[in-house]
Amino acid sequence: MAENNFSIDSLRDELNSLRSQMESMLKSFQDKKGEMTSETVSKIAKELEHYRNLASARAHDVYEQGQAGLEEVGEHVRKNPLASLAIAFGAGYVVSCLFRHLK
Repeated sequence: MAENNFSIDSLRDELNSLRSQMESMLKSFQDKKGEMTSETVSKIAKELEHYRNLASARAHDVYEQGQAGLEEVGEHVRKNPLASLAIAFGAGYVVSCLFRHLK
C-alpha cells in the first residue's frame, strides 16, 4: 500500500510540475504573441503531445495498481469471508457512530 501512495504522490508532483511549466510557457506566449512562427507552434504541439502521452501512461499505471489492490482485497475476502464481514460491520458501526455524533 505504501508503494501505491508513493506512486500517487510522485504522479501528483509530476503533474504539479507540468502545471507550473505550462503556466510559465503560457505567460511567455502572451508576452510574445506576434513573434510565434509555425516552427514554434509545431514544437509546442510536440511537447504537448509528449506530456499528454506521459500523463496517460502514468494514469494507466495508477489504474493498474488500483486494480491490483482490488484483486488483492478480493482474494483476502474470498479466503476469510467471516473476518471480512466482521471488519465491514465494525467499520460501518464506527462510521454510523461518527455521523450520529455530528448531528
